[in-house]
Amino acid sequence: MFNSKIDVVAAVKTFADLHGIPQDKICLGGGGALMLMDGRKETADLNVWVDNPHFSRLCEEFKVTNHPMTDTVVSITVKVPDGYVLEGRTFQVWVRERNRYFNQVDDYEVAIFDALTLSIHKHGGMIEVKRPADKRAQDRKDIRFLNDILAERNKVREVA
Repeated sequence: MFNSKIDVVAAVKTFADLHGIPQDKICLGGGGALMLMDGRKETADLNVWVDNPHFSRLCEEFKVTNHPMTDTVVSITVKVPDGYVLEGRTFQVWVRERNRYFNQVDDYEVAIFDALTLSIHKHGGMIEVKRPADKRAQDRKDIRFLNDILAERNKVREVA
């Protein structure tokens, strides 16, 4: 469980370092990104998207079949070794192959997806048949938050 922005950033950086992934080849989505945007106070895990060849290497390392016609997800439990900010902690990271067509925001210490991309991801999660009710409820809250950002950003303003 993460309940501070500092821990989210430290966890992404730790994950990237432990798995040899350069910072510019990784993008944070899900609850972690929403925390950095002040849309959430906590998240249970991290969702990251990673460029190739790093994603393919993770698939091989964790014995996950990467098929181009499926949403391949690598589930990694990170046990933070001594010497890192979060030493001794264990957390879950869900890793997908990064799609460069989705926009990112570089206003934070780690790259995150923009509000529109996060909204698309959240809407996609809502159609999962097996998605638990509590996660669906959180998705709805997240979508409302993201819709407010998009409405403000895209608001038509009068010219003086």
